[in-house]
Amino acid sequence: MSEPVNSNAAKPRFARTKGAPKAAPARLRQPELTREKIVEAAIDGLHRFGYSTTTTILVAHNAQVSSGAMLHHFPSKALLMAEVARLTYERDSAFYQRSVAHAVTAKQSRDLLIDAAWLRFKSPDGIAQVEIWQASRSDPELAAIVMPVHDEVTARSQERMHVLLKAAAPISRAQSRSVLLFTVATLRGLAMELALGTPEADLLPGIYRIKRALQDVIEEARAASTPTDYNLD
Repeated sequence: MSEPVNSNAAKPRFARTKGAPKAAPARLRQPELTREKIVEAAIDGLHRFGYSTTTTILVAHNAQVSSGAMLHHFPSKALLMAEVARLTYERDSAFYQRSVAHAVTAKQSRDLLIDAAWLRFKSPDGIAQVEIWQASRSDPELAAIVMPVHDEVTARSQERMHVLLKAAAPISRAQSRSVLLFTVATLRGLAMELALGTPEADLLPGIYRIKRALQDVIEEARAASTPTDYNLD
């Protein structure tokens, strides 16, 4: 909690750079900070304990906020989970963009993207997402709130995968979708194996097989066409 501002205290004078933005007063940012603490505590709970154990009571306790603050920001667990899904997917997208920003070839972009995806799927954010999707199968209220987020992210991911593969071979959208589903399902399964205690060294060959599968799809598409609208790499 921020200390209250004493308006009667002497205020030191500093030269202010012209045009420099003023920081928002701590009291104005407090609701935002409280919300962030709650969401991060929810992600931690989902990662460490799973969906059913991660109650709003547990989240409020771990976030060190009152039950009233919890209810103010998230009146239901389903709404909290929707915010977790939204935030973690935003982080995913930003991380992927940074990861491939300096790739030189299309193949390098694909390999870097798979490596980045593995880092995200095995992270607390990634495990939290899996916990939410699994819980939505038996919780209609949760499904109604989080599945639109899932569908939106899936649509964006399919488009990005199509653009990525299309740069290397004449891939159809149906092929791109198939590749995406295979990639996501494999990474998600490997991440859960890691969470259950399987050594990561035993799982890394699976990451190579994903990369190899993408390359196989591209080579098959190239073999069935002429190299006109794509880049050989």
